[in-house]
Amino acid sequence: KQWYQRRVAITAGVSFTPITIGKLRIWMQFEEAIRNLKELGFGENDIDEIKGIFTDTNMYFLTLTFFVTIFHLLFDFLAFKNDISFWKNRKNTAGLSTRVIIWRCFSQVIIFLYLCEFKTSYIILGPAGVGMFIELWKVCKSLKFSFVGGKMHFGEKSEEEKAT
Repeated sequence: KQWYQRRVAITAGVSFTPITIGKLRIWMQFEEAIRNLKELGFGENDIDEIKGIFTDTNMYFLTLTFFVTIFHLLFDFLAFKNDISFWKNRKNTAGLSTRVIIWRCFSQVIIFLYLCEFKTSYIILGPAGVGMFIELWKVCKSLKFSFVGGKMHFGEKSEEEKAT
C-alpha cells in the first residue's frame, strides 16, 4: 500500500472578550447547579436539555415563561385553598349534585393518570395531583364516607340533599 501525504494549511483565529463579574457569577452558579443535578442522578441528555433551554431561548421569553408559571402556581394554590375552605365545614351537600362531584373526581383522576403516563413536568403534575386528591376528598365528604371498625360506611342523606 502506498500512503499519500497531503498537507493542508488551516487559518485559525482566537478572539477574547472579557465578561462582567455579574455574568461570571451567574455562570459559576449555573455550573454548580449542573454538578448538583449530576449528583441527583440526572443523565447527560437531561443536563444538555437544561443547558439548551438557557442557551437557545431568548432571555426575555424565558423570564416571561418563568413569571407566568409562578403566577399559575399561585392561582392554583389560591383555588385549592378556597375549595378546601368551602368544603371543610360543610355538613350537607344541599344544592350540590353528587353526580357532578363524582364526575369531576373521575375526570381529575383520568387527567392525572394521563399526565403521569406521558411523564409530564412536575410543575404540571404536582397541582394536578393535589387537585385529584382534593376531588377524592370532596367525594368522600359528599357521600359521607367513613371507616368504622375496619368497615366502610356511607352516611344518610337529608331530605334537602335528596332533592338535589
